[in-house]
Order: sequence, then structure tokens, then C-alpha cells
Amino acid sequence: MRKLVATHSEFLGNVAMMMSGRTIAAVIALFTMPIVSRLFTPMDFGVAAVFVSVCSTIAPLASLRYEATFVLPEDRREATLLMSCAYRVTIAVTALLAAALLAYESLGLRFETLHMLGHWRLALPLGVFLMTVIHLQESWLTREKRFGVVSTSLVTGNVMTSLSRIGFGALLGTSVYGLILGYVAGLLSRIGLMHESARAGWQALFGHRRRGELWETFRRYSDFPRLNAPAALVFAAGQNLPVIVFGAVFSPAVAGLYAMANRLAQVPVAIVANSLRRVFLQKAATIVQEGRSLRRAFVLSSGTLALIGALPFLAVALVSQEICTWLLGAAWTDAGGFLEIMAPWLFMAWVEAPCNPVFIVLRRQKFWLAMQTSLTLMRLAAFGAAYWLSATPPETLRAFVVASVLGSLVTIVTAWLLIGRADAAQSTP
Repeated sequence: MRKLVATHSEFLGNVAMMMSGRTIAAVIALFTMPIVSRLFTPMDFGVAAVFVSVCSTIAPLASLRYEATFVLPEDRREATLLMSCAYRVTIAVTALLAAALLAYESLGLRFETLHMLGHWRLALPLGVFLMTVIHLQESWLTREKRFGVVSTSLVTGNVMTSLSRIGFGALLGTSVYGLILGYVAGLLSRIGLMHESARAGWQALFGHRRRGELWETFRRYSDFPRLNAPAALVFAAGQNLPVIVFGAVFSPAVAGLYAMANRLAQVPVAIVANSLRRVFLQKAATIVQEGRSLRRAFVLSSGTLALIGALPFLAVALVSQEICTWLLGAAWTDAGGFLEIMAPWLFMAWVEAPCNPVFIVLRRQKFWLAMQTSLTLMRLAAFGAAYWLSATPPETLRAFVVASVLGSLVTIVTAWLLIGRADAAQSTP
């Protein structure tokens, strides 16, 4: 064990740094969630959750996933060019989204999800832009190994979101205003805390760049907008499908119950799995640049997550309903039932955290796109079958979980096979 820790001391230290911030953020969420749950109804929480889900679904497409490339080049100048490309694309896509929403309003169209949001749908471009800027900043700080700044910004954002929501709820009572404005306040505070990355980003955007140089950078990494961006969009859509479908098919209150269950579930996932994923991406990029195999690092990361998560997620599957009733109040008992159903999916999502970095650093975007598209189609088929059979919300969620678990298994196996293929290609003279 001492040898293992000594060999991977930098990697483990970076993971611990990210985990410390996420742990504090998770503790803040746990302590404030009982207050928020008693200030806001499941109905209002559901509308706000649909707003966040729509923004989260679109955000990966806003930068065309150029932020995932920041860790790949060894040359800092090339990385800066990539950041300039990412910011330019983000501004253009956000402007297109705003124009599309204005056209939607002027034509008098009606889509159930957008109609449910009311006038808050006009704020979607702002939410997408803020989320995307955070992704860009975190990716640059990951390249610079400034994990402490990322961690601190996450804590600050959680504090600001929670306090803002509690303040709005105490002053105005239950309302969508307090929930969404509190969320936006948290995003702005995170951007402010990562001002070093923001400054580097704006310098890259407005600095003098030759048009040919930018175009060459766009072209060299064109597999990310062509393959990784659609895959990220499909992945995000799959993750956010339950909130959107429950809101459109059943009611915003059902969407709110699921969103609260998912928010509770993200506490352990945010602490460990997401922290490891971000640090593993930087580590994997270094391993590939040095011509070494990813096999050992992948097995250690995935295996450790499986061992750590087995008992906690078993507990989630057995006693979540009682815990939610005690923690959040009787109005949220059904959220605990949702959480028990979600436990197998959450465990598999936890274990597969190192997979996405493997596809990125090995530049196997086609596989990632194909798998995420297939998984989302499976989830849509599960929802469609449940709707056709007039299934209840819990039965509908079970169908979604089965499809998600199968997709995670396929993702893990594919990542392992791709690592083996890369090792074989490297050993071939």
C-alpha cells in the first residue's frame, strides 16, 4: 500500500483536493436541503428542475466540446488557441439559441416542456452560457492542475445557491423565482471564484489571432465537434430525460420528486466519482503523452470505486424512503422511493466514472457517440413502452434504470477493449 501511494501520490493528492471541496459542498447541500424542501413545494421544485435539466442538456453542445481538448496538447500556445476557439463557439451557439427562442415565441409554437417553464424559457440562453463558461474554466484549470480553485468554486457556488434559495423562500414563500434565481446566483459565484481562468479565457478570445491559425486549430481537433459534442449532447439528454419526461407526461410535481431524489443521489457521486473523473482525465492525458498504457490506472480507478461504493449504494436501495421522510418531510416520501429504484443505476454510473476520459485521450469519439446514442435510444424505448402500458412513475423509472445499467456495462467493457487495442498498436513495430 505504501508503494502504491508513493507511486501515485500526485494523482491521489489531486483527487483528495477535489474530494475535499466536493465533500464540503455535499455537506452544505445535506444541511440546507431539509430547509429548502420545507420552503418549496414539489411542483415549484419540478419546474425549476426542468429549467436546469434543459440547460444541462444543451450546455455540452454550446462549446462543441472544445473544452475537452485543453488537456491534450503539450504546447501551451496550442491549448490557448483551443480555448479561443471554445469561447468563440460558445458565444455563437448561445446567440443562435436566443434567436431560436425568439422565433418560437413569435410563431406561437407550443412544446409541452417549454410551455411548462413559462416566461423562464427566455432565460435558457443565459443558463446555458453560464454553465458552459464554468465547463471551460474548469477544463483550463484542470490542465493547469489548479484543482484547489475548482474545488473552492464548487463550495462557494453551493453556499450561494443554498443561501439564496433559503432567503427567497423565507421572503417570498414557495416560487419558481427563488429556486431559479438562487441557482443562477450559484453559477455566477463559481465563475467569479475562477477569475484566473476567466481572465485567461477572455485574453484568448480577444487576443490577436491569425484567422488561418484558428482555422487550423478548428480543423486539427474537428473530431470533437463532429463526434464528442453530439455524444455529450446525447449523454446529457439521457441523464436529464427522467426530469423532462416526468414533467411532460405526469406533472411538474412528479418531476420535482425525482429531481430531489437525484439531488440526494448526487451527493456521494459528486464527492468521489466526479472528482476522480476530472483528475483522471489529466492523468490519462499525461500517460498517453508519455507512451504508457492506461490499463493499470483504469483498473485501479474503476475497481476502487466499485469496492468503495458497494455497501453505501446497497443502503440506498434499502432505506432511502425512511431517510427522505425524516430528512425532507412527509411531502417528499415518494422521492425516497425513487431513490431506492435508482440505486443500481447510480452504482454503475459511479463505477464507470473513468471511462469517459479513456475515450477522450485515445481519441475514440466514434465509439463514445455510438454508445451514447444507443443508450439514449434504449432509454427512450423504455419510456415509450412504459407510457404505452400506462405505467406508474415508479414503474417508468424502473424501465429507465434497467436500460441505464445495461448501457454502463457496455461502456466499461468497451473502454477496456479500447485500452487493449491501443496497447497492441503501441507494441506493434
